[in-house]
Amino acid sequence: MPKIYEFEFDASPDQVFQETLGAVNLLGFSVLESEDASFTFNTGPSIFSNAGQDMTVTAEALGEASSRLVLSGQNAQKGEYGSWGERGRIAKGLAAKVREGLLAH
Repeated sequence: MPKIYEFEFDASPDQVFQETLGAVNLLGFSVLESEDASFTFNTGPSIFSNAGQDMTVTAEALGEASSRLVLSGQNAQKGEYGSWGERGRIAKGLAAKVREGLLAH
């Protein structure tokens, strides 16, 4: 079962979703598919994995002006063992970029 990473923001889910999408593009990751309130992206190869990580992002409402960013992921290449904490680093780094982007607006 994939580990889930959650981060809370004082912004609407739509703002968080748009900032996350912008941060993913800024970081050079590839969006694989997008739906209304979630999308999946691939991080590309790294020293930790041959094909990178496939990460799914969802923005959920907590209140009128607060939301939760939920990230989960798995190795993009089936059969590849472990990620040595790569998904956690990606999730935390992405959340930091989103927080930075929200503060700038």
